[in-house]
Amino acid sequence: DARPWYSNETAFNTSAGKEEEASRDVWKKILYAWAWGSTDYIWYTLRATGWDPDAGEDSYGLFTPDYRPRGTFAAFSALATLVHGARFDARLMDGEGMHVYRMRSADGRGLFLAGWDDAAVGEGVSLRVRTDARSARRVDLMGEA
Repeated sequence: DARPWYSNETAFNTSAGKEEEASRDVWKKILYAWAWGSTDYIWYTLRATGWDPDAGEDSYGLFTPDYRPRGTFAAFSALATLVHGARFDARLMDGEGMHVYRMRSADGRGLFLAGWDDAAVGEGVSLRVRTDARSARRVDLMGEA
């Protein structure tokens, strides 16, 4: 089916220490939508409306009420920077919580992998890849080694 589809997000509540969880969800949802051909991603709210942790609407948004970026914006920005101009090439892994997608750069000379492992939240994960690449680099959204 070649019909376009659009992703629609209802945002994430980041109160009660849920900002890291929401950041991981932004990464997963946008990567999934992009890899599977979503032609747009509609975001519910860009900026939170207040500071009350008991008011649900106050905790949504990629930015705080005073326009400071949250972790969710960092996740979105990192992914947008990585995938800009690239095209989805293949789904390498899907199962047991691990999802790995391969993308090809716009010039076709570079490849990169992006994904997540739901079973290893807060733990290190190893992924062995056979390649003839002359160099590689690792980008960790959460800054973990």
